[in-house]
Amino acid sequence: MNTTRLNKFAIAAVLMSSLAAVLPAQAQDSQASSADDIALASRVKAALLQASAFQDHDVDLSVTASNGQVDLSGWVTYANDPQAAARIAASIEGVKGVTTHLHNWSSDNDSRV
Repeated sequence: MNTTRLNKFAIAAVLMSSLAAVLPAQAQDSQASSADDIALASRVKAALLQASAFQDHDVDLSVTASNGQVDLSGWVTYANDPQAAARIAASIEGVKGVTTHLHNWSSDNDSRV
């Protein structure tokens, strides 16, 4: 019985050491990816805020990124603003795809876009 218990302990120790070797590398990859995602989202948001259509006081944009996929959410003014936001976001280097979850306050189109 002691031998069985010792074998189980040895197997558990080997598994734990294997996991310990793998987890730090995964954590580093995750942190690097997170930093890249945050930087990409920041570049997209900066580009959007430079466009006159998104400088209105009633615009509330949120930008997130994951592995080059950008998600735009929040509120914009006009009906054609979500498409304009997606075009701007897609033009940023590093963006692989854009998903919009934007709501508009007005059903009118903005002639500035």
